[in-house]
Formats: sequence, structure tokens, C-alpha cells
Amino acid sequence: MARGFLHLGILVLLLLASPLRADDKQALREDAIELLDVGPFPLDVIGSCKGYLAVDGRLVKAILDWNQRNRAVLDKVVQVIRWTGGISDKDMGALRARGNLRAHEAVAGQTDKAAYCNDIVDQIDAGRLDLDRNSTTAPAANRVLAAKLE
Repeated sequence: MARGFLHLGILVLLLLASPLRADDKQALREDAIELLDVGPFPLDVIGSCKGYLAVDGRLVKAILDWNQRNRAVLDKVVQVIRWTGGISDKDMGALRARGNLRAHEAVAGQTDKAAYCNDIVDQIDAGRLDLDRNSTTAPAANRVLAAKLE
């Protein structure tokens, strides 16, 4: 009986460690691209909030802390993109342009831009916009983090 459990355990480990199928690899790439696209939104918004925020220690700390908290996800995104064939400068530029436009529109659409921008800093500071905690990005971030790249 114990031998059966041992074999089952080894089989499970082999299945978990097995390379991704092509469709799984594509899905993982799509998750990574999504994170490149919408993940930097908090920082893009901060860029669009120039003139509505004081560039002070609180803002700088929030940005630096966000980068530090999200480093593992961002590093793994880069690994996944490289592992799945890379991304052209043109496509990366298009992602960044779309992200910047989305952030600009988010700020421009606010009645009280200063309040919105300060709220974004509060959310960044509290970690609510971290890639693995935000409801928009957490599913993709957690799949990317859990992926075994071989």
C-alpha cells in the first residue's frame, strides 16, 4: 500500500514538473503580455498626474516600494516573454503607448484630478495595486509566478 502511494506521489511530481504544452505556453505568454500591458497602470497614472501631485518623499517612496514589491512578478514576466520568443520593439512600444493613453484618459476623465491622483498614490502605498493583489492582474500574475519554465 505504501509503495502505491510512493508511485502516485512520484507520478504527481513528474506531472507537475513536466514542460508546458504548446497551448499552455501560449496562455502563459498571453498572461505575461497582459501584465506588460495593464500591470504598470499605477505608475502610468502617476506619470499622467504631473501637475496634480506634489513630487515629495511620499510619492517617491510609493513608487519605489511598488517596484520592489512587484519585482518578482516583473522579473518572471520578462523570463516568460523571453522563453516564449520575445517581443518586438514595435509591439512593446504599442503596449506602452496604450498603457500611457489609458492612464491619461483615466486622469483626464476625473472631475477632481488632484483627489484622484492622491487616491492612486494611497492605493499604491497600501499595496492594493500590486500585480499579485489587484483583482485585474492577480490571476495572470499568480499563473506567471507559478509557471515552471523549462
